[in-house]
Amino acid sequence: MFYNNVLYLQYSIIYYNISFLPLLVGFKFEMDPKKETIKFYYGKKFSPYAIVKKLANLSISESKIYRVCRRLRQGQSLDSRHRSGRPRSARTALNIKRVRKRIRRKPLRSARKIAPEFDISNRSIRRILKEDLGLRTYKKHTLHGLSTAQTEKRLVRSRELLERHGNSDLEHIIFSDEKLFSVEERYNHQNSRIYALAIEDILEDMRTIQRFQNEKKLMGWCAISKKVKFPWFFVESSV
Repeated sequence: MFYNNVLYLQYSIIYYNISFLPLLVGFKFEMDPKKETIKFYYGKKFSPYAIVKKLANLSISESKIYRVCRRLRQGQSLDSRHRSGRPRSARTALNIKRVRKRIRRKPLRSARKIAPEFDISNRSIRRILKEDLGLRTYKKHTLHGLSTAQTEKRLVRSRELLERHGNSDLEHIIFSDEKLFSVEERYNHQNSRIYALAIEDILEDMRTIQRFQNEKKLMGWCAISKKVKFPWFFVESSV
């Protein structure tokens, strides 16, 4: 009777598009609740494709649904099979928890330095950070530094602009800026490689790159207002 009530509760919750997994924590299932749900619909003569569409809102993969239906069709048990192989020794729940605490306390730490502290390989630490914790690495961004005098000057000018144009219409104000662009090719010492038996076999213009003291640059100017965005205007070097 309890088994039928649980299936009915699962069916009712799924019918109203509510995930039943967080709501049935107190129940004791005979097997995985996901397998129970798939078995319930399979017993109702649903095809595997129809079950996939029915359970689209739940976190049940399509491969799992087809695998469970195949085992039911072949008359096999849905109990978890014995898993062969060596159990995990590095990516355990304890190590994942320890790494999480270490990263929260000091995010500025490389995987290469964390690995010796936990006596875990560098590759396992990287898999814990990326796959188990879902973390990604980010680089620091370089910003323009401002001195104390520059910060105070900007604050004074910003207040003057607010006093002058704070209550007026912004349609008559144009914001413009210019930027110098280098026309010469940028050379990356790390990624540029040439394969050869000897450096003498490489042509001179291929294995060298010229740099001039006064590199060629081009100035670009652009402006924007409240309603209009002006096109880019490039200033010639002779101007």
